[in-house]
Amino acid sequence: MEQQKRIMRLKLSTLSVAKVAMLLALYLVSDLIPISPVIGSGGKFISLRIILAPVVAYILNPSEALVLSIILIPFKYKFPPFSFLQPLVEIGLGSLIFHFTSIGGIIAFIFLVIISVDYLITNLLFPFYPSLHLAAAFIALFLCIVHKRLSTQVKIPLSCYVITMCSHGIIMPFFIHIIPLPWETWIIILPMTAFERGLSVIGSTLIIFAIMRVFPRIRYLRVREDFN
Repeated sequence: MEQQKRIMRLKLSTLSVAKVAMLLALYLVSDLIPISPVIGSGGKFISLRIILAPVVAYILNPSEALVLSIILIPFKYKFPPFSFLQPLVEIGLGSLIFHFTSIGGIIAFIFLVIISVDYLITNLLFPFYPSLHLAAAFIALFLCIVHKRLSTQVKIPLSCYVITMCSHGIIMPFFIHIIPLPWETWIIILPMTAFERGLSVIGSTLIIFAIMRVFPRIRYLRVREDFN
């Protein structure tokens, strides 16, 4: 019996390493595929990663997500120094939001509120930009409170929205403090942000639903262990 347990732990460990390695490669490749330029960033772009990140957070458990996040830190240099924390937010925190919602939801709520207040302190002339982040903050709080009563079909898109706005929020201080954008620029960026992040949520949600359909065993584990 003890030998069987050791074999099972070894198999789980091997599976975790394989998942982390595979998703590391997918993440890095997706981060090289541009979707749209970032206004005021000097040629930097938004990548396909914004769609893949919530999917990675869903597939990995929090300990696996933490390992992958730490590995990815040196690769996130687009908007230093804040972007180095992006993997910890979109994958590490994202995994908590999916799998330990009571903890992940409250962390996401606090984080998004802080980011929004930081913006408002310096950009009161256009206070509407963080409306997307504040909406995500209260959705995170909602998930934290009632996630056990929500269906998977409802929780997944809401979680994807919270994760994608947390991912966006971590680089906002770059444009607030490092190369501060004039308040007029935020007016132009708002509809673009809403469109890009909306597409990201739709894409992430559809991919996760496809994974659940193609791999019913993953769906069973997620519903039984993570969404209850």
